[in-house]
Amino acid sequence: MRSVECADLAALEKETQVCQNACNQTHRLSVLHGQTPSEVAAQATLQLLTASYDKHQARSLPQDKGFVSFVRLVRKSGRITLGAGDRFMVDPELAYTYVLARVNLAERVVVISQNGKDLKSYDYSVGTVGAWADDDPDEDIDEPDM
Repeated sequence: MRSVECADLAALEKETQVCQNACNQTHRLSVLHGQTPSEVAAQATLQLLTASYDKHQARSLPQDKGFVSFVRLVRKSGRITLGAGDRFMVDPELAYTYVLARVNLAERVVVISQNGKDLKSYDYSVGTVGAWADDDPDEDIDEPDM
């Protein structure tokens, strides 16, 4: 494996582009029937939306079915966060391990699991989001040793 040390962000961005171009132009993939991504893209037909399509203008998208999943690191306190103000207590004994938090949009419930085992579930309806976040949000911040 080739490694490249980048002196700064600009160098990293340049090297990322070089790597991406190399992969797209030289890596022949079996899933693409032996073609490179660039070869497939060159042959693809661009499909434009119809002039009457306006769903992208909707102020809110339907949020009544499906799931949204998050993989989260359990903090030292035993909590995880999904978004601003959404803190959930999991278990302090699981600190520094990862869990799956899956929001069921139809039932408005978040289920937290690890290794296929459900650990906790919380109501995730509009009226309760953030209601359990009244503890100290800075509790998990470790001060550097001086």
